[in-house]
Amino acid sequence: MSRKFRIPLLLGLLLIGAVVFAACGDDDDDDDADVTPTATLTVTDVDADADADADADADADATGVTVSLEDFAVALGVATAGAGDITFDVTNDGASLHNFRIIRTDLAADDLPGGAVVDEDALDVVGSIGDIAPGETETLAVSLDAGSYVLICNVPGHYQLGMTVEFAVE
Repeated sequence: MSRKFRIPLLLGLLLIGAVVFAACGDDDDDDDADVTPTATLTVTDVDADADADADADADADATGVTVSLEDFAVALGVATAGAGDITFDVTNDGASLHNFRIIRTDLAADDLPGGAVVDEDALDVVGSIGDIAPGETETLAVSLDAGSYVLICNVPGHYQLGMTVEFAVE
């Protein structure tokens, strides 16, 4: 190749290299665009983590009580709990439809007023769950003061058949 063509060729290659290098090089405008969304996502993630931690702390403060409604008994995972927030996880382990009532009373579990159905109007019902189908679980969160409670199923006849249990809050 003659000298006459080498210099323009080298200059051309240098020019192409400079253009390619500039196109692939660092651009401050692009960095600012990349940083802003990342910073926003980080703030959002931190806030979500803080909310999750607060929810976990609140759940840790609540006492969980498992309740099994059977044909025809009420079985508890624990018979006592500390005063405050209590979550009852109530499962219908029977073949019949059941419901669930929490009654604050000093009466014995088998001495509540009424006949086939306990007279809820004559008592201090502090929490309830309506009909629970067989195999289903419902959750009831309540805040209970220290005292004596009775937990029942108040479907007609079920209380009389033994669906009652005493529960103490200390």
